[in-house]
Amino acid sequence: MGQMKANDDKSPVSMPQMAASFTLPVCSKEYFAENTGFSERYVQLLISEGYLPILPKKGRSSKVLINLEALRMQCQSVALVSR
Repeated sequence: MGQMKANDDKSPVSMPQMAASFTLPVCSKEYFAENTGFSERYVQLLISEGYLPILPKKGRSSKVLINLEALRMQCQSVALVSR
């Protein structure tokens, strides 16, 4: 099972064995949960802990959008440092 680390001062997050492929730069937390196998509650925890970057919300009732492009860049920088 692979691991992801958002930044050096936080512990690693276990990723599910089945990798999801995202082609859009953003997605809802519900879509992210469905495609990663994580529960929506766990995805919210990852957002709250800073592991999943989100776009700024326009209002209190606006939908949370996970910034997949920023997540890809974080993963790539961790992978390059780990070599």
